[in-house]
Amino acid sequence: MELTTQTWEQAFEHTKLSLQDVASTLNLQEDDLVNCFTTLAQINASFPQLIEHVIGKTLPVNLIRSFRDARNWRAFHNPKDLAIAISLEASELLECFQWSGSDTTVAAKKHDMEEELADILIYAVQFADAIGSEMKTIIEQKLRKNGEKYPEPHQTEN
Repeated sequence: MELTTQTWEQAFEHTKLSLQDVASTLNLQEDDLVNCFTTLAQINASFPQLIEHVIGKTLPVNLIRSFRDARNWRAFHNPKDLAIAISLEASELLECFQWSGSDTTVAAKKHDMEEELADILIYAVQFADAIGSEMKTIIEQKLRKNGEKYPEPHQTEN
């Protein structure tokens, strides 16, 4: 489905805001906001596959734990401080997009984005460890819950 300005305007009909209000508040042109929303929708659509790839195949949970334990940092990695660290690192990721204007991918900052994303994922693994949860399990549970809350749209036949 092509996501257009009209698509997003229809989506905003269910809120008290208009696409123009949001664009104005964020100091963006309406087309730039539509591009941002479209990019986010594309990321959201591929998120389950991304999580399966990251958690199921490439996320080195034991390496993260070993790195932390070799430095005796476990005592400092309580849920509160790890939640703060995740938020701070997410802000640093967002900083990559500051002043980017209509450049919604900021390809020139890809390396910086990868480093910030790695920090977020490392802290997320440590947070799950601190609360006694397994990443794969909680992500699968959340995706199931989201699937119930946001079912796939039914295809209409012509």
